Amino acid sequence: LRKSKMDFHTLMRQASNIVLSKRYDDCTSDRLNYRYTVGILLVFAIINTNRLYAEQIRCWVKFFT
Repeated sequence: LRKSKMDFHTLMRQASNIVLSKRYDDCTSDRLNYRYTVGILLVFAIINTNRLYAEQIRCWVKFFT
C-alpha cells in the first residue's frame, strides 16, 4: 500500500501545471477570455474592497449629548 503525500508544494506545482499548460481544445478568444476575466474580476474586487475599508465610518447622529 503506497501512501500519497499531498503537501503544499505538491499541490501548488500541480495547480501551476494545470493553469500554465496549453490546451488546444479552445480557440484563442476563449483562452484570452479565461485569463482576462479572472484578472478583471480580481481588479474590481480589490477596488470595491478598498472603497469599503477606505471610507471613514459615518454615524447617523452627529452629536450625541
